[in-house]
Order: sequence, then structure tokens, then C-alpha cells
Amino acid sequence: MAPARVDKEKQQRILVVDDNQAMRKMIESMLTTLGYFNIVSAVNGEAAWQKVVEDNNIDIILSDLIMPTLDGLGFLCRLRESKEYYDIPFIMITGADQRADFINTVQSEVDFYLLKPVTPMVLEDALHQVYLQQHAANPYLNAVHSGKHNMIHENYTEALEYFVLAQSLEPSFAKPYYFLGKISIHLGKESDAEHYLKKCLEIEEKYINAIIELADLYTRRHDFNNMLLYLEKAIEVSPGNFRSFVNLGTAYYNLNHHSEAKTYLLKAAKLARSSKENVQVVIDAMIEATLLDEADYLYGTRLQDDDDDTVKFWNHLGLKAKALGWFDKAKYFYMAALKIRPQNKTINFNMALLLVEQKEYDAALAYISKALRLHPDFKAGCELQKAIKQLLNR
Repeated sequence: MAPARVDKEKQQRILVVDDNQAMRKMIESMLTTLGYFNIVSAVNGEAAWQKVVEDNNIDIILSDLIMPTLDGLGFLCRLRESKEYYDIPFIMITGADQRADFINTVQSEVDFYLLKPVTPMVLEDALHQVYLQQHAANPYLNAVHSGKHNMIHENYTEALEYFVLAQSLEPSFAKPYYFLGKISIHLGKESDAEHYLKKCLEIEEKYINAIIELADLYTRRHDFNNMLLYLEKAIEVSPGNFRSFVNLGTAYYNLNHHSEAKTYLLKAAKLARSSKENVQVVIDAMIEATLLDEADYLYGTRLQDDDDDTVKFWNHLGLKAKALGWFDKAKYFYMAALKIRPQNKTINFNMALLLVEQKEYDAALAYISKALRLHPDFKAGCELQKAIKQLLNR
């Protein structure tokens, strides 16, 4: 019986993810030496996600943490939030200097982690441990797995029952309480959620996911003192937790502490590194916090590559600036967009509206007329042109 188990274990299809070709080849070589030959690879999280979707037969993932485009954490989160692939075993590979922060950041999501430099013996043990977790007849693990399955498919009542079972089987484990709290939030039972999440933290005070859930709960309640308490605790526990810095920046802005908001959002921008998804999250938070110049700079240095997308972005900044009454800044963003796409009817229309508000009717008429020369069927433009002419004839 034992050889059959080993053969089945060795036949697993393993996805290796690393942007460093030498490291990727080294891991692949170790795997083949250990008897694992069913291997595919990807150069970053985005490419790995495409492999998972297209292959649809990945049994286990070995991924580096720090990668461009989409890093290991972003890839892991995308998997865990998907209904199809949320339960694929995930082994993260990270440097020793990132260990503490990494463990705190993904403690409820990752199956195993390895510290560099990876050795064949350690790699084989990790793969075997993950395999056992997936296939061993362990009532607690089976309850957790069934709970996650039902939760990701939004069967919250059934999920709650499985995590209650998991908690009864292992009452000293923090994880069931965390998921009981998370599911209670989905069921609209915030008092129960608060109880479970605090119980989770009594068992494991640095359980970062529970801390963040409590911070979100207090945010919804507008309980700002507790909200800040838990957001700051999240950063204390996990200084590299990108999402906590974004949330804390937004929280301080909502409390009218604009200097603190700027400080935390700029730190979040550094933590976003090369992840386009994270950079976009920071940009959106900066725009919400009226840090338009900072958002523009971050976009220009991290994301700007397509002219049409850039024009849309500057139009968005212009609209935000105009809504805030920052007319000169709005004009600056519209002018920047028009340098790239001088005939864009939307930008010319918005510039004309801005100039109307400033009572610069001749200039406004020039912009909307330019748009109509190329887009004569632009109905909103025709109406604006008519209104401007009426204002000029008063």
C-alpha cells in the first residue's frame, strides 16, 4: 500500500512560480531529483493565474513571494477568493528577512512556507506534509475544508455549522474562531462576529486577519476609536501589511487628519512595489483622500503606459478637482490630457463646462466648438454650445 501512496503523491501536477529564472530552474531540478516530473512554471503571479485557469489541473503551487506584475501574496489572495481554485495547496517561498511579516500576513491562507535557501530535504518534507493534510482522515481538517468550501460558495449557514464543529474538535485553535467571525459578518450578525474575532485574538493575539476584520467591522459602525486601535495594531503586528496602511490612511482622512492620511498612503505606495493591482488601490485611496498630485505622480511612475488610459485617468482627476472647487488644478489635468488627445470630445466638453463655471464663455465656446467640428452628432455638446451662446448674447 505504501508504494502506491508514494506514486500517487509524486504524480501531483506542480506549478512553480518565480521571476528569477535561475531560482525557478533550481526548484524544478530539485523536484525532478525527488521524483516529481509533472511540473509547469510561470514567471510571476499574473502568468501563474493564467496557467491555473488554462490548465485547470494544478495540484499544488510553489511560489516566490516578491515578484513583479503580481506578487506571491496577490496571487494567493486571488486563488483564495475564487470559487474554482480556492483550495489548491499553496507553498510560499520567502527570504528569512521577510519571515515574520509574511507569516502574520497570510497565516490563514497559506498551507506551508519555505525559507531560502531551499534544500531538497526541506522541499520534500513540505510537499509531503501538504499532501498528508489534503488526504489524511483528520476530522478537524475535514471540517475546516468543508467550512471553506461552503463559505466560498456563499452557503454561509452550512459553513457556520462546519466551523462550529471544527471549534469543538480543537477549541484551542484560533482559526475556527476567525472563520466563525468572518461568516457571522456575512450573515449580518456583527455582535457574534465581534465575539468570535476577539476570541480568536485571545488565543493568538497576532492573528492579523482577525485584527483586520475587527477594524473593518468598527469602520462600518463608525466606531472610530476602535477602528484606529485595530488598524494601528495591524501595522504593529505586520509592518509590511499593505492593506492596513491603505485602510489607516483612508480612516485618518475620514477623521479629517489629512497629514496622517498622506503619511500612511505614501507608505502604502512603497509597500505596493511593482504590483499593479496594489498600486491602483493606493491611487484610488489617494484620490478619495484628495491627494491628487500624489495620485498623479504614482500613476506616472508605476502605471502609465497607454495613452488612452492616461487620458481617462487625467479626466478622472480633473473631475475630482473640479468637484472640490480646485479649478486651476482641474484645468491643469484637462490640459495634460488634451496634449495627448487634442480632439477628445469628452475632455473638450469637460474643459468647456469648467470654463463656463469660471465665466470664461469665449474660451468655453472655443473648446466645445472644436469637439463638435469632429463630432457633430455629440448631443450633449450641441446643448452646451447653445447654452454658452445664450450666455454670450445676454
